[in-house]
Amino acid sequence: MNKLNRHHIKITEARNTARITLALDLPAAVLADLFDMHINTAVRWVQRAKRDWSTYIATRAEDLNHEGTPQRWQK
Repeated sequence: MNKLNRHHIKITEARNTARITLALDLPAAVLADLFDMHINTAVRWVQRAKRDWSTYIATRAEDLNHEGTPQRWQK
């Protein structure tokens, strides 16, 4: 990490992307062991990766009912 930092290469974003990607497929216990992190931290990564979009979808559906089809969806 120090060598990369000396060359102004940031690894935090890449590391976080790897964690999110793995959290999509692995249980928290495996993620915790793999990255040597506390189980509660691994659970938060898994929850972040598997975000529940149902509230967003319901809100968008409600908006469409009130406004009609958005302009960008019309041909």
